[in-house]
Amino acid sequence: MIHYGFFKKLFKSSNSTTVKEISINRKSKWNQYPHRRRVTLVNKIRESVFEDEHLETRSILKQLRMDIGMDNGHEYVTSDQPGYRFVIDPETTELIVQLTNILQPTHDSDWKIDVARHCDQLVAHLSPATSKSRAILNSKETDHTELVLINVALTNSGHKQDFEHLKAFIKNNINLKYIDLSYTGLESSHIKDLLPLVTQLKSLNYLGLRGNRLDEGDVKTMIELLQNKGTLPHLRYIDLKNNEMYTLPQTFLQLLRERWADQCVLPTLDDIASGNAVVVDESFE
Repeated sequence: MIHYGFFKKLFKSSNSTTVKEISINRKSKWNQYPHRRRVTLVNKIRESVFEDEHLETRSILKQLRMDIGMDNGHEYVTSDQPGYRFVIDPETTELIVQLTNILQPTHDSDWKIDVARHCDQLVAHLSPATSKSRAILNSKETDHTELVLINVALTNSGHKQDFEHLKAFIKNNINLKYIDLSYTGLESSHIKDLLPLVTQLKSLNYLGLRGNRLDEGDVKTMIELLQNKGTLPHLRYIDLKNNEMYTLPQTFLQLLRERWADQCVLPTLDDIASGNAVVVDESFE
């Protein structure tokens, strides 16, 4: 359970006009992607701490919390109420809580080192852990069961042809079980192109879309597709962390949970939202 009272106390200021506002240019190509924008904010927190700009640190941290949606009122609605939404990435939330806890200036000589270490940890969590090759998209084989393109640019001006290759690959490999397109630059328009192809994959159980520019509208589109029980009957999890949404609605998670019906034990909606449920020997862990 994450408590938010400390945040409210930290950010309550009797003279808020003295807090320097730090602006992040969302129109820049770098900051258009949520994970990059958040990494920028974390690095600015680190810089402001080492420059002893404590009010600036407070302002940047507040922006970071707002950017990932920590002020959306989630903590005031219980899980048995219709409006309850499930946190997608509790790890990020917990890391920000830990960072906030140590951002109070102290006389400890290691304080700034602790802040830097926590910032490094948060940056690592928000960033792609690895990169894969796009070479698989040129494969002529049609029996692939896995497609992993983590951190491979597929949509910018220099790689538009790769996105077309991606669509052809999915269309030709109908036995795909695992697709990871995390940190590939996907936006709503790309998802609308991909979903009609993905929904033809009867064996798919994992779809990784972390670190792109997807939003609530894309979740609604997925809900509409999943309402047909014959669509993606074996899909267990869609990774939507590090996009432009902080929580997922019950309806979306319940539709995924229905696709676990052949398992001995059903995971909770929290497990499905955060990706903690994994199929192992007809059960989950």
